[in-house]
Amino acid sequence: MALLRASAEQCNVPPTTAVLTDGQASELAARFAALADPARVRIVHRLLGAREAPVCVCDLVALLRLSQPAVSYHLKILRDAGIVHRERRGSFAHYRLTEGALERLLAPLWGGEGSPNAAGGRASHALVSPAVDQRSSQQPHPKRPVT
Repeated sequence: MALLRASAEQCNVPPTTAVLTDGQASELAARFAALADPARVRIVHRLLGAREAPVCVCDLVALLRLSQPAVSYHLKILRDAGIVHRERRGSFAHYRLTEGALERLLAPLWGGEGSPNAAGGRASHALVSPAVDQRSSQQPHPKRPVT
């Protein structure tokens, strides 16, 4: 079996984005770690769908079918990572995405240009709010007959 050898031109391709420092990579890894749980991803998805409207913890408990302490634990991790913001309304806590949190999460990966849309025409990789993306609801389920 022959080994493929890359030419010097192929190996020395200059990066198209700035190289992350160790500190930037560690900070980014901590934020991604906060999203490394399906429950937390579902929380972010729900808050993204709510747009700017805060969502009560009780709604998230019902959505996730987890206990209130478990949901609060997941929200604390997201809050500590700067992804969500908490508002107290009496004895209830309401959460929303921190303004620009997802852009700050992705900006270093796109070269620090703010959002994926601004990064050299990469609009196809942009975040789409579930309230805006209607494609999945317009297509029939592959195993269900269309009525």
